Amino acid sequence: MTTFPSPRRVAVLASGALLTAGLLVPAPALAGGLTAASPLAPAGGSVVLATDAAGNAAAAWVAGGQVQVSRRTTGAPAWTPAATVSVAGVAASDPDVAIGPDGTVAVAWVGAAGGVSPNVEIAMQPPGGAWVAARRVSDNENWTDNDPQVEVGPAGVATVVWAAKQNGTTKTVVRSKTAGPTTISTQVRLSAADVDGTFSGLSLDQNPTGDTVAAWRLEGATGYVQASRRLSGGAWSTAPALASATTVADATSVAIDTAGNATVGWAAGATEAAALPYVAQWARAAGSPALPAGPVSATPGRQVQVARSATGLAAVAWIDGSGMRYADGVSPAVVLAGGVIASFSLSLSSSGAAAVAYTPAGGGISLATRAAAGSAWSTLAVPSAAGSVPVVSAHGADATLVWPEGGSGAVQAQTLDNSAPYAVHLTAPMSMLNKGKLIRAGWIGADTWSPITYQVERQVGTYRAPLGGPTTWVTTTAIGGSLTAKPGETVCLRVRGTDQGGNASAWSVPRCASVAVDDKTLKQKKLNHKSVWKTVKKAKGSYSKTYTQSSRRGATLALRVKARRIALLVSTGRGHGSVKVSLGKDKLGTYSLASSKGAQQVIIPVTVFSSARKGSLKIAVTTNGKPVRIDGVYAGPA
Repeated sequence: MTTFPSPRRVAVLASGALLTAGLLVPAPALAGGLTAASPLAPAGGSVVLATDAAGNAAAAWVAGGQVQVSRRTTGAPAWTPAATVSVAGVAASDPDVAIGPDGTVAVAWVGAAGGVSPNVEIAMQPPGGAWVAARRVSDNENWTDNDPQVEVGPAGVATVVWAAKQNGTTKTVVRSKTAGPTTISTQVRLSAADVDGTFSGLSLDQNPTGDTVAAWRLEGATGYVQASRRLSGGAWSTAPALASATTVADATSVAIDTAGNATVGWAAGATEAAALPYVAQWARAAGSPALPAGPVSATPGRQVQVARSATGLAAVAWIDGSGMRYADGVSPAVVLAGGVIASFSLSLSSSGAAAVAYTPAGGGISLATRAAAGSAWSTLAVPSAAGSVPVVSAHGADATLVWPEGGSGAVQAQTLDNSAPYAVHLTAPMSMLNKGKLIRAGWIGADTWSPITYQVERQVGTYRAPLGGPTTWVTTTAIGGSLTAKPGETVCLRVRGTDQGGNASAWSVPRCASVAVDDKTLKQKKLNHKSVWKTVKKAKGSYSKTYTQSSRRGATLALRVKARRIALLVSTGRGHGSVKVSLGKDKLGTYSLASSKGAQQVIIPVTVFSSARKGSLKIAVTTNGKPVRIDGVYAGPA
C-alpha cells in the first residue's frame, strides 16, 4: 500500500526554481521541449483528453452543440481533422473520451433533445475503422442524466458511468453500462440506494486488463463519497461510504494501476472552506478501500486529483492557499506553484514520469514535469497567452497537453517531447571508393512527434594525411545532398537528428568515401633511362579525362602515401596486361586488367591495413606488349 508523506514535510518549488538548502537555484532545463502547437478547432471550450501508453491520443470537445473528436497516432504526429460524432439536432454537453489497449476510441456525452430528458450517448471508433453512429446508452426513463465518464477495456468494450436524478423528485443514483461497437449491456446501479440529493463529481479509471474503479460524491451538508470497483470478469462491488456526515467540497478522482490497486481522492470538511484533501488506497485483494487515518495535508485544499503508474506509484495533487501541491509515496510534498491557481491536471505515465499542467497566478499555462519519482521537477511555460483549463496526459517520457484559448475557445494541442529521434543513419555514400569527385550522401531517421532537423558532420583526410576533426557540413531538413572532394581526399560523414523538442539522437555510424589520386600525380619511373609511359589527354569516360598507359614490362608508377586503404582505378579490356602493386618492400598483389568485354573503367581493391602505413606505393607492369591503362590510385586513411 502506498503511504503519503506527512503534511508537515513540504519543500517548495517556485515557478522555475528549486529551494535547496535555503538557496534559490535555477530549475534544471527540460531534456526536451514543446512541439509546435496544433490547432484542433477554432472554437470548442472545455476539452477532454485520453492517451495510451504509446502516446496515441484522442481529444474531444463541444462546438456548436456537437461533440467533435480529433486523434493523433504515435509516429504520425499530425492531429486528424475534427470529426463530429454526435447527432445533429440533439444538444451535446459534458463529453468524456477514452482509448482502449486495442486502439478503440470511445466518446460519451449528454444529449438533450427538445421535450426529452437528457440521456447519455456514446460513439466508438474501432481500430482502423470508421466511427460507429452515436447511440443512446442510458434508458429513456423519467431521469435526467449527467456527468458521464467512459473508459475502454480489453476487446474494445467501453464502460460508461453516469449520475441520474429522477425528474420531479430529489432521488439520485449512479449507473453504469458497457458498450461494444454494436452492443450495449443492461443497466447496473452502482450507488447503494436512490437517495435524496445530487450525485456528481464522478470519476472513472480502468487498467488494460479491465479492472475498473469509479467514485462519486453526494452534494450537500451531509454529503459523502462512495466508490465501487469491478475486477476483470466480475461484477461491480457494493459502494462503501469513504467520507460521511460532512461537506464534500469537490469532485472525486480515481486511478487504478496494472496490478488492480486503486487510489481514490476527494476533499471534505465541516465546511467547504475548511475541506481537507483525503486519499484512500484500495488494494486489489481488499474488499473495500482502506480509509485514511487523516488528510494528506493539514491545510484546507480543493480540486484533489490522484494518479497511479504501472509500477504502483500513487500520486496526489491539490490546490490550497499556498498554491498547488503534489505528493507521492516516495518524495516529500512540494508546492509546484505559488499563488492563485485556477485549475490543473495531473498525470503519471506507466513508468512513473509525472506531468502537471496548470494556470499560474500570472495567467497562461505552465507545465511541471519530472522524469521519475524522486527526481527534480522542471517547469515550462506554454506559449499560450490566454489558455485555460489545461488537460495533460503523460506517456512514456513524454506528455500531451490540450487546452481551450480564453475568449475564442479555440482548442489547441502540444506535445512535450522528451524522446529523441531514432534510427538516424546514413544511407549514402554506398561505396568507400567513389568514381569521380562528386560524393552523393543520404540520411534518414524517425521521430515520434515532430519533423527532424539533421546535422551532418564531415572529416577530411588525404592520401598523405589522417582524417581531421569533425566539422559541420550541413544542417537541414532534407535527407540527402552532395559534395565535391579534391583528388586524393577521403571524406567521412556522420549524422544526428534533432526534433522540435530539442532532443538529439546519438551520432550515426560514419560512412566514408575516397576520391582517387589522378594519374597525372603519379611519378613515372624511367626504364633504362627512357620514358615508357604516355599520358593520354581528353580521354572520354576517364577520371579527370586522362589516363596513363604503358605496354613495357617493368614500367613503374610511384606515389608517396600514408594510407590504410589501397585500390586502383584502371581501364580493363581485351588483351590488356597485368600489374604488380607494392608498398615499400611489401608486395600487395598482382592484378590482371584483361577482360572479355570492351574497355571499361574498373575499381580494383588492393588491401585494407589495420592502421595507416607509410611508404612508396608502386604499380609495375608485369606483361610485355599488352596495354596497361592507369586512371588513378585510391589511398585513403579510413
